[in-house]
Formats: sequence, structure tokens, C-alpha cells
Amino acid sequence: MPTSIYFVQTNAVSGEDEAFNQWYDAVHIPQILQIPGFVAAQRFEFDPKATTAPAPDYRYAAVYEVEGSGADAAAALRRAIPYLQMSETLDASRSLVLYKAITDRIVAP
Repeated sequence: MPTSIYFVQTNAVSGEDEAFNQWYDAVHIPQILQIPGFVAAQRFEFDPKATTAPAPDYRYAAVYEVEGSGADAAAALRRAIPYLQMSETLDASRSLVLYKAITDRIVAP
């Protein structure tokens, strides 16, 4: 059972969303899931029709499920960074945050 998540917010370089999404799905996620501790990933896109709130700073979000120690996964990610194939379509102003579980997963009845 995953014990932590990495929550990554990203933007594509202006006009490069199609190439960015193709790279992220076909290259980046598979590379990240090869890193020890990373067991699953799912991506999201802001939906302006689902909220009355202003658009966020980031259009895309990804959630990576991590098993084991979040600190161990973070260390493994840092070691892997030089070997990851990055894309020029990725806007470099992204943020990466690690959250650890504080409750068990709750499923609807």
C-alpha cells in the first residue's frame, strides 16, 4: 500500500501542450516508475468548467504513489535526476511536494 505521494504541478511551454503531454505520458512517467519506491502515477488537468475559482498557476498535476519511506524515494529520485530524459516543452517553473499518509485510505461504501 502506498505510504506517500509526490504531488507535481507543471505547465507546458506556451503552445507546446500536445508535445508536452506526449512526452510526459510516454517518456517521463515510465522513467519515474522505474525508480525504486515509485509504484503508480496518474495525471490531471485543470478543468475550468468544474469550478468558479480562478485558474491556478499550474494547468497540470501528477500524483505519484510511493511505497516505503518517502525519504528513501526522494533520495532515489535525486540520484535518478541526471539520467531522466527531460523535455524542452516542460516549463521549468514547477513545484514538487512530498506528502506522507496520516490516515488509512478511506473507500466509499
